[in-house]
Amino acid sequence: IAGILWLGLVPLIWATPILFIILGEGNMETPFLISFFAALLILIYTGIYQGRRPVMVSHNLVLPSKSYYTRYFIVRIPFLISYELFFRGLLLFLNTEKMGLSMAILTDMFLTVLLHVFSGKKMMLACIPFSLAACLLNTQVHAVWPSILLHFAISFSFELSSVKKIFNLLKTTS
Repeated sequence: IAGILWLGLVPLIWATPILFIILGEGNMETPFLISFFAALLILIYTGIYQGRRPVMVSHNLVLPSKSYYTRYFIVRIPFLISYELFFRGLLLFLNTEKMGLSMAILTDMFLTVLLHVFSGKKMMLACIPFSLAACLLNTQVHAVWPSILLHFAISFSFELSSVKKIFNLLKTTS
């Protein structure tokens, strides 16, 4: 919730109107949209595949209830929107104006990797191409909705698959 407030509401009050940042005004031609949705499907598949990988479950493990996971995802949605609005909306576009596109993208990649340092080496490495793709898509469209959709796709496909896998494992072991 602190992330939603800090990354979402503070920039919203300080920055330009939110719908303009999300929807933008850029180029959305057919080849771009086809490429974007192809990448989106690949990310969803990757998230589902990674979420289904074997999970070690202890027999003494106490998992949160399904209502906990429902609340988690209800909070996760505005957090991801806020995250993308701040990093690939506000910071990316401001940095592009101040230091050029290449440096703005490098700065975005560095910050994204730095924020995921506690998520492990694989996640940090995955942040590099994800951040690059999100930045390039956002600058192409001059909006933030592409990175919001990409982040939703990868996060929810992985997280929902993982939660489902754990609940299924617990059902079979009890």
